[in-house]
Order: sequence, then C-alpha cells, then structure tokens
Amino acid sequence: MKKNLPILFIFLALFICIIGYATCKAQQKTITIFHTSDNHVRGLADQNISYAKLAGYVENYRRKHPNTLFLDSGDSIQGLSLSDVSKGRNSLMVMNMMGYNAMVPGNHEFDWGVQNFLSLVQETSFPIVAVNFIQTNDEMPMLPMYVIEEISGITIAILGVITPDMHALAKSENIAGYSFPDPTPILQELVPELKKEFDVVVVLAHMGMASENSSARLAENVSGIDIIIDGHDHTPLPQGMMVGNTLIANAGEYGEFLGEIKLTMYRHKIIDKKASLIKSTQVNKAPAKQEILDMIAEQKEEYAQELAQKRGSVVTTLPMPLNGKRTSIRAGQTNLTTVITDAILEETGADAVLISSGGIRQSLADGVVMEEDIYNVMPFGDSIVSVEMTGEELLQALEYGLDSYPNLVGKFPQVAGMLVSVDYQNPPGKRVQSVMIKEKILDPQQIYRIATSTYLVGGGDGYQQFKKRPVAQHGLQKDMFTRMLIKRVEANEWPMSTRIIDK
Repeated sequence: MKKNLPILFIFLALFICIIGYATCKAQQKTITIFHTSDNHVRGLADQNISYAKLAGYVENYRRKHPNTLFLDSGDSIQGLSLSDVSKGRNSLMVMNMMGYNAMVPGNHEFDWGVQNFLSLVQETSFPIVAVNFIQTNDEMPMLPMYVIEEISGITIAILGVITPDMHALAKSENIAGYSFPDPTPILQELVPELKKEFDVVVVLAHMGMASENSSARLAENVSGIDIIIDGHDHTPLPQGMMVGNTLIANAGEYGEFLGEIKLTMYRHKIIDKKASLIKSTQVNKAPAKQEILDMIAEQKEEYAQELAQKRGSVVTTLPMPLNGKRTSIRAGQTNLTTVITDAILEETGADAVLISSGGIRQSLADGVVMEEDIYNVMPFGDSIVSVEMTGEELLQALEYGLDSYPNLVGKFPQVAGMLVSVDYQNPPGKRVQSVMIKEKILDPQQIYRIATSTYLVGGGDGYQQFKKRPVAQHGLQKDMFTRMLIKRVEANEWPMSTRIIDK
C-alpha cells in the first residue's frame, strides 16, 4: 500500500491542477472591441465597408457575444458629397444607428467650424469624448473627458484625445477661440486616478504615429493606458503595436478594415490583449441593416438638388488614372500632382509653386470625370495666392516640408517651377542640397514670387514661412486644375518632369 502512495499523490495533484485550471478558465472573460478610423464617410457610398453592412456585422456578432464595444477614432463625417452637403450631419445620423459606444473627434470634424460640430454633438446618441478640446477664455473642456462602460462586471474607462497639431491642420477661422493642448500632462494626472477605480483604460487617440505628437509618445509618457485606438495618419496596424504595456491599434483608412481587439480578463485583470484587422470583404458578407439603407436613401432624396449640383456636369474623359494615393503623394510626385502644380504655375505666372500634399485626397480613375470627382480630389475649397519671399525663406519652407520623410505627412511639398535636390540620409533641416529656379541656382537674398494656397499662408500644416505676407489672389485651386486637366486631355500630352530628386 505504501508503494502506491506516491502514485496516489500524483493523481491527486493532477486532479487539483485540472480542477484549478477549469475554475480559472471559467472565471476568464473575453471582451471584444471593434473599432474604425478615418472613414471619411466612405461607408455612406459603399466604398470598401458599407455602413449598413458594418452595422449588421457588429449587431450579429453582439447577439452571440454581448461583451462587445464599438468605437471610432475620428475623421468620420467629412470627405464625400452626401455628408458634406449637410456639414457632417448625414454621417453622424447614420452612425447613431450603427451601435457605436464612443468616438473621439478628428481634425476634420471641425471643417465647418466648432459651432457646427458642437451642434452635431447635441444630436448624437453616443458619447463623443476629448480631454484636450478647450475653450480658451475659461479653459473649460468642451466635451466629456471620458465615458465609463461596464461589461459583464468589467469596468472600462474610454477617454479621447485630439492631436495638439490642430492649429497647423485646421483653418484658423474654424477653431478660433479654442485650444487643443498636449494631452500628455492631462492624462498623466487623470489615468492613475481612473486606474484606481476602473479595470481597463482605453484611449481613443486621433494622433497618428508620424508626428512628434504621436500615440507612441503618449504611450511612452503616460503609464497605465491599456489600449490606444489610434487614428489620423491612416496607417493600419495589422497586429497592433506594443509600446511598454500599452497596445496600440489602428484600422487604417476609408473602411478598408474593421479593427478588432480581444481582451482576456481574469478577476478584473487583463491577462491577454491582441489586435487584428478584418477585411472589408469579410464584413460586407453580413446582411445590411435595412434602417440604415432607408436613412441613406432618405438623405439622398432630401439633398437631391444639392447633390446634383455637386455632381455637376462631365468635365472630361481621362485616358489613364491619375494617382492621388496618400502613400504616393506624401512621399513624392505623381502624375496627378504634376497636373495640379503645373496648372497653378501657368495661371499665376509665379516663379515657382509650393503646396502641401494634405489638400489632395483622392485619385482620379480613367474614364469620365465629373465635377464631383474634382471636388473629391480637393474638397477643402483652397484658393491660390502668390507671395513674395527670399530664397532663404523658400529654402526653409522646403526643409520644413521634407523633414518628416519617410513618414507620410500632409506637409510634404508638391512643387513646380523648381528642381530640388535632396539627401534624405541627412538629418532634418539639412536635407536640401540645391534648388534651381528658372535654370538658375537659388539665390538666398533674391526675392521670388511663390504661388501657394491660402491654407499654407494661414500656417496650415505648420508652415510658418508664408504667414503675414501681402498676397495676390488668383482663384480656386480646383478651377485651375480643371482647366489644365481639360487642356492635357485635348492635347494628349502628359509631361512628367521630376521636381524633387533624392541624390
């Protein structure tokens, strides 16, 4: 009998382990967080993910898995005509029906001004949160800083942060009287307090990863954030990114993906967290939510006259596509940017042209081009002006525009009338090796007339070199582009001289 005792102890130990493991597994809870970012209204037009099918997908999943949240990290109400004719309202009214739990505003939520956005917030059925959207005169937050969700006994604090680069990104008149300070010190004080009371801290961050004010920097400098759901730079993170103990996730742009985060909880503690992306083709297999289809149809009927005006008439027929992809134009010159900058150079008669890539939002497909297609390429209504500046000031503007490469940022310059030789191996601020204007080396002391946009003259994309200068007005950028496009098609000539050369 004594010989069998060790065997009995082994079996007893195994039995206890099995029971303990089963008990542990039984006490584990899985929470799913679906998230979207930088949709720019594409779902209203069934581009990539259909909003009606996305809502159906999330609703069906929630029936089987009720421990589910649905969040958005901003730039959701601007970008296509159906929402733009209502100054963003049409998109938010559809989002009301999609089951969102919370959202942070992006910079483009303010494209029609702060007051328009705040009026839309009053009509929204889900919380819109931000810790650093402040009324300047009294330093009061304009939105709730966070919202609390409880799922199966697990408490989740959801905060929102907006990029502090807003005054470089938005038109100054749209956000006058409001500030968007660095959220880092705010979260350094707030997050530890929330962690004392709640199980999980999620930050919706319209920050991006490319600029100095990035979500990665936020994670590095604020301890206690469990998850950052990122937006702004349109860059999908297929499996997320760990920065310290913080998981950063990003679903990319235009509904190409639905982001998914799986949280495994045990006794109110996170024991695992994973991020992934679901392709739009998979989401679109879900049955469409009929109420959303009906609402979009009603919106199209209500705004039929405005949409017809936006759609406009046929402009021309392109023999080939013109490339306006974000990944292309924020890293170099394309056939589309060539036509745009050539149009500005010809119509203004300036010595050279410098505009930022951030104002170009879409490619043009080959075939029939409507007025609406032109609008979708450059939807911000920028006018072109010319300013006088020294060669040294132009050089500073070029260095500024090129200092973030290879990160894809909106300030990347598109130029005409100049040949710029750069060395990207050099540190920022010392990358421009030479500049030629009218076949002559740039003279630092000479005065040049440079055509640019009213957005850059106002300090847009952070350019300071064009500010506070007398300007000569030349008209709308989209009109110049339209005329040059027709001219190029009729002549069937598509010159493509390189303007920025990496040595």
